[in-house]
Amino acid sequence: MRKQSIPILALAPLLIAILAGSSSFAAPFDEVPLAGSPGRDPGRKMAEARKSAEWMPKAGSARVDFDFGDITAWLRADGNWYTEGWVNHGALRCATYQLGMRFGAGSPGCSNVTWLTEPRFVTRQKHCNGARLRHVGGDEDLSIKADFNRITCAERIIKCTGTCK
Repeated sequence: MRKQSIPILALAPLLIAILAGSSSFAAPFDEVPLAGSPGRDPGRKMAEARKSAEWMPKAGSARVDFDFGDITAWLRADGNWYTEGWVNHGALRCATYQLGMRFGAGSPGCSNVTWLTEPRFVTRQKHCNGARLRHVGGDEDLSIKADFNRITCAERIIKCTGTCK
């Protein structure tokens, strides 16, 4: 008895359909896919400010820290901020991930937040083959200086283009 086989050409439409479904495009910030999906680490995550051990004699706390799990950040009264942590990619095909932050004032638990800064992205890395890569970056935002004592919340944002999973 002879085995029946499927000709390779018969699989071409299926392969094309799979590849076409994973294409990417450029889009404004609000439309860019965020990393993660329901049930996984979402692209946006908030954390409450914790006073740091770093103090200035006249101003009180000179720094606040934020803990998002695998990603941490700090913000200083002079407007300098820094973030670092691990970003996961769950696909074999490549995607580019960016890590960003924004800061705001809100109620305990970061509810009813008024964002005092716009999202600012400070890292950009290409991930392939299910990679988990460390993202490290920071920036200076002089507009924060006037509002530093009001800041109680931060949001870390992971933006993804390509095959995002």
